[in-house]
Amino acid sequence: IRVNLANIFTFDYIGGLIGSLAFPLILFPKLGFITTSLLIGAINIFVSFLIITKYKQYVENAKQIRVAIVLIFVLLFATLLGGNKITKLIEGGLYRDDIIYSKQTMYQKIVITKHKEDLRLFLDGNIQFSSIDEYRYHEALVHIPFLYTEKHERVLILGGGDGLAAREVLKYDDVKEIVLVDLDKEMTDLCSEDNFISQLNNNALKS
Repeated sequence: IRVNLANIFTFDYIGGLIGSLAFPLILFPKLGFITTSLLIGAINIFVSFLIITKYKQYVENAKQIRVAIVLIFVLLFATLLGGNKITKLIEGGLYRDDIIYSKQTMYQKIVITKHKEDLRLFLDGNIQFSSIDEYRYHEALVHIPFLYTEKHERVLILGGGDGLAAREVLKYDDVKEIVLVDLDKEMTDLCSEDNFISQLNNNALKS
């Protein structure tokens, strides 16, 4: 029992380590949340089939269970092949407006929606701004601190990959340098090149 328990915990920790590294570095960025979930489910079902097959003499109705497992695996695998379509279908129900851009990057899921004049940016399902009223936040974010500082030559923006804070900073003539640090290069690239967002930030990221 002591040796078996030690082996179980060893493989459990090794599996946990591999999973905790593979999920954020490979699976989630490449496959997205839905497809990754289906893949992990398929792997678990496959392992259960191997276990039932090896120890069938100890399991009642082992044959029926294996048939059920095969059917579930086939269903999961078929769903896995259509993972992208399922993701788009689920996303369509999560957002009120039409999705005009959707991409899973190494760090986050970027979604842009649009309805008439209202452009909205979401990161991992959380709204970052609405074009209708974002100015209220970004003006307060920049102009209030600027009122209480005498020198504005060098400005550091942590985050702000949408360029909206940089837009407000660039309204000051005495600003000579802006350093903007964002987690995700694909975010800053998008907000620099996308027609809608670059119009909103006045091409601040190209300054």
